[in-house]
Amino acid sequence: MGPDLYLKTLVVGGSCVGKTALVSMFKSDGADFPKSYMFTRDVDVSMKEMLLPDNQGLVTFIIQDCSGMPVYEKTVEKTWDQLSGVIVVYDVTDRKSFEEAVRWGGKVMERFGKSTRIPAVLLGNRTDLTLRRKVTTEEGVAMAKSMSCAFVECSAKSWEDVTVPFRLLGLEIVRLYKERIAAVSGVHANTAKTTKTEVSR
Repeated sequence: MGPDLYLKTLVVGGSCVGKTALVSMFKSDGADFPKSYMFTRDVDVSMKEMLLPDNQGLVTFIIQDCSGMPVYEKTVEKTWDQLSGVIVVYDVTDRKSFEEAVRWGGKVMERFGKSTRIPAVLLGNRTDLTLRRKVTTEEGVAMAKSMSCAFVECSAKSWEDVTVPFRLLGLEIVRLYKERIAAVSGVHANTAKTTKTEVSR
C-alpha cells in the first residue's frame, strides 16, 4: 500500500547547524551519521516514509535540505513552491545560529504571507554538547511561541528525538489537510441541500 500523502518539507537554517546530519540520520533510522562535514550546495532532495501515530496514515516526506550559505539563498528560495511544512534548525551551542534560524523562519513565512498557514517546527540541534550550550531550552520555547510554531530539541549525532520534529510536522499537516477536506465537503453538502430545496419548491 502506498503513502496517503506526500509532504514537501523544507529543512532550513544557518550553515554548520547539522541540517544534513539530521536528514541523514532520519532517512537511515539512526544508522548513517556523516563522518565528515561537507557544505550543502543549493538544495539536496531526499525522501523518507513515516507511519504516523493514532492511525493518521503513512506519509512520505520529500525533504529539501537547503544550504544555509548566503551565496545560495536566492537559488534556494526558488525551490519553495507547493510547500507542506518547514523545519527551522539551529545549533544550541551557537547563539548566532539561533538568530539566523529566526531570520530563516521569517523568510519562509514572508514568502507565503500571513494568509497561508505553513506548519513549522523550530528545532534546536546538538543537545549532546551539554557543556557547550549557549541557547537555553526556555529561550527556544519562547522563540517558537513568537513564531507560532512547535518546538523540539534533538541530537542528530546521538539519534535523540530526531524523528520527533518530522512526526509533529506530519501530524499537523495531516490535521490541516483533513480540515480543508471537511470544509470543502461541507460546502458541497450545503450546495446540494440548497439545490434540492429549490427543486422541491
